[in-house]
Amino acid sequence: MDAYMYENEPWPATSRRASIIVPQVVQDQGSSSVSQDTTVSTGITQEPARNQETDVKNDLYSLIKESQRSRSDPAYSTSVEYDLPGLNNMSQWAKVMQGLTSDEAILSSRFVELCRLRSIESELNEGDTLVFIDYPDIKRRHSEQTDCYGISYSSQKFRVHSKKLLATGSAKFAEMLNPTYQFRVQRRRKLTKNLPDGVKYVLDLTPPSEGDDLVFQMTQLSLTPGIIKWWAANDLHKVTSWLVTGHDDICTCGQRPIPGWGVPKEEKKGKMQVQHEFEEPTSHDSSNNNSYNDSGNDNTNVKIIPPSPHDLLSKMIHGINRPYETPSYRNIPDYCPIRHRNNIIRLLMMIEGHDVMLDSANRVWTLVGLAKIFDCPSVVRDPVTQWIIYNENTRFIEVLPEEALQIGFTLELAQVTQCAFRILVNELAIKEASTSSIRDLSRVTIFGRRLGDLDDELKNIVQHAARALVERVSLIPNAFTSEFSLDCWMIEEWVNLRKMEGVLAQETSASSVVALESLRVLMTGIQNSVKNSFERLTVGDENSQTSFISMDEDRASYVLPEDFELLQDIEQSMNLTQRLLCPFIYRQLGDIWNTSFNESQWLAETASGLSGPLMARARNAIEQVFYTSPSKASIPSWWVFLNPVGEPLTVKDPLVNLSALNRQIHAATLPYSSSWVRFDIEPPLNFTRHMLLTLDNNEMKFLPLWAGGCNDGTGGVFEAELPPASWGPNGPGPAYHTGNTIASASSVSGSLANDFSTMKFRGSTVVGSLDAQDSISTVYGPGHVIADDVSIASESFDADGPENYYQEARYLVPADHQDTGRAVDMMVESLHSDADTASVVTDSAATVSNNDSSGDEGVMNIDDPVTQVIAQSDESDDNESNASTLEAWEDII
Repeated sequence: MDAYMYENEPWPATSRRASIIVPQVVQDQGSSSVSQDTTVSTGITQEPARNQETDVKNDLYSLIKESQRSRSDPAYSTSVEYDLPGLNNMSQWAKVMQGLTSDEAILSSRFVELCRLRSIESELNEGDTLVFIDYPDIKRRHSEQTDCYGISYSSQKFRVHSKKLLATGSAKFAEMLNPTYQFRVQRRRKLTKNLPDGVKYVLDLTPPSEGDDLVFQMTQLSLTPGIIKWWAANDLHKVTSWLVTGHDDICTCGQRPIPGWGVPKEEKKGKMQVQHEFEEPTSHDSSNNNSYNDSGNDNTNVKIIPPSPHDLLSKMIHGINRPYETPSYRNIPDYCPIRHRNNIIRLLMMIEGHDVMLDSANRVWTLVGLAKIFDCPSVVRDPVTQWIIYNENTRFIEVLPEEALQIGFTLELAQVTQCAFRILVNELAIKEASTSSIRDLSRVTIFGRRLGDLDDELKNIVQHAARALVERVSLIPNAFTSEFSLDCWMIEEWVNLRKMEGVLAQETSASSVVALESLRVLMTGIQNSVKNSFERLTVGDENSQTSFISMDEDRASYVLPEDFELLQDIEQSMNLTQRLLCPFIYRQLGDIWNTSFNESQWLAETASGLSGPLMARARNAIEQVFYTSPSKASIPSWWVFLNPVGEPLTVKDPLVNLSALNRQIHAATLPYSSSWVRFDIEPPLNFTRHMLLTLDNNEMKFLPLWAGGCNDGTGGVFEAELPPASWGPNGPGPAYHTGNTIASASSVSGSLANDFSTMKFRGSTVVGSLDAQDSISTVYGPGHVIADDVSIASESFDADGPENYYQEARYLVPADHQDTGRAVDMMVESLHSDADTASVVTDSAATVSNNDSSGDEGVMNIDDPVTQVIAQSDESDDNESNASTLEAWEDII
């Protein structure tokens, strides 16, 4: 029978004898499906039953059942084969973990997945919630809006459980189940008085056809160019076909009717060629072959050869910007309404606990977007995490960090978020540190990777972290090139040289002056050798060429020809700060001051200079000092020049132990030389070895709390930190001043004694103030707020305390901002020999003056001059109180 008679049928007929693998459809949780018992081979053409387009899904199963009938029909030439035992009863991840990677097994599983999607009404037939999803009218574009097997899609109606919808924690589903929405949707579906048995709720999950909601959903679900191209990761990055080679819901690949039914074009073409060599093909076979040619199945099994750096450079020279040929069916649109609706069904299947294949990046991206729209990220979190971090598919994070960061933030995946964040921050930091306008870095990174898009929130945290990273690495050169670098590192041999310099600087003799000059020349030579060693690192290293070649091969797998440039050329065009944002310099630092004497480049370069004339000249000059003044050998400060053993007048030889100095510099620079080593990055991100990626806490703090950062949503991480203050502020705001302050003096006026002692006098700017930080006590922690009506512990110094702050503060010199009265108070307190503090004395005096009838005359010594002054201040007039009190204090002093 001519195949063209059935060109409008969903399953094209074939007359060739071949094996047919009829997949076993999974029966999940009481769902109905076709029987799963047979695999047949046919030798003649069979005509599928004709059905209406809306009942196309029934054609799928009628064809399978008709294949079963072939076993009892003598007109069929059949042989029975069976699929892998229990293959389709296993989940996708079980098949992946067991290594079931044959093309037939993968194709069979995808066919079963398609069967379940089209028969979703039978798959999801239980629950109290009726779900409608309408598909767009595609009659006019029937040939363009079909799946791989040429079948168009139709509207779906199925059931789910409301409890499972609410168990996701989704506010969106909760809103849809409320009475207001239910009344509106039931009236629109004409189900107000005619709900099916067991149905309590009705959901219409058809995407909107217009309006802002449609724009928002299209924005969330639109595929990026990197997502669309990730199908090639199977060949470029050796990712298993189970995860990335799945076809889109609307596909023009022209697959054979059923996996195994008939002969794929490649196999058929090969057999036909053999047939041509021996006999002429029949017209029937010829027409069949044309049928496959028309199906467009000529590029479904295209294999991509990963391009090499040389290939990309050659293509760039010839103006070719395609690193490999892309099959036409892989050119899918960024947004597809059919893909949108099908993945809504898949999302509900996952909510119901059914297994869903994640066989492509576009399906993963769409499901994550829908989980965000429906506010149920927990539903897809675990499967998507498995998909991203499975073996080589972790390169998704390195090649598409913008997409990975968005997925990580949506699903709160800490590892994915941290890794993608490190890459984006490093790339942006290199761009921020650029001082040249030769390369346009607005659309690609300096390494040639095409940039993706981020929303404002993610872009903000990446920018802040990148600027913090640039600021940190910009300080590194000064650590090596500064004249005080060895002082900052506290090198032991260098400290000894500083001690020698200090001893010689105190002498005025001619020999000492010459020795000091010679020693400083030697010290300058040592410091310059460190500086020169670091500066030579910036031009690259020949030993890095092997690493560059390996990194270029990795980059060639995702960089377009027009954007590709050898890593060696890129590194040479960088400035110093940009080089410090790459690992090359840090890897060489360890070799410069290698602990092995024979492998240390610094020792090899300085042996002829420092240990030659400079060292000898300095030692001879110092020996001349001891020769002119032998008595200096008995002075302990001069022992730094002498050998600890042997004759006492023997000057050290050599004056500086360069081997020990080399080891000490190696230890001091270890934080720099090891800063490129990745200790806590998981997955390891070996595909981006050309970047530093070792961010510290100051850069990682911009991430949310769940991702290991400090961003709690209040914006505090974006503000400058206040400087530390061990004693609190020394004045009210708005400026924040720090510094040590002395103890608060007791009042010079008896009328103010009680106010001071009870802390009612507000506005104090010294320790213990309640006004300095807006009612925050500086005695307690800075976050401890003390109410006005709550008593607090005494803020006076405790002379018997372990820190003995009071004893130290008594003898401090007054600060510039302290007035004379407070200075006098401090001096008076220093004369008091009693162990009690001045505030206790003041409180006691006030108690005696206010309680004359108590008769407790033993509280204070009336002969004490301080007591007399306090009593005098109580008896004086208010206008003359302060003046008389000051005069009394002066008399005492």
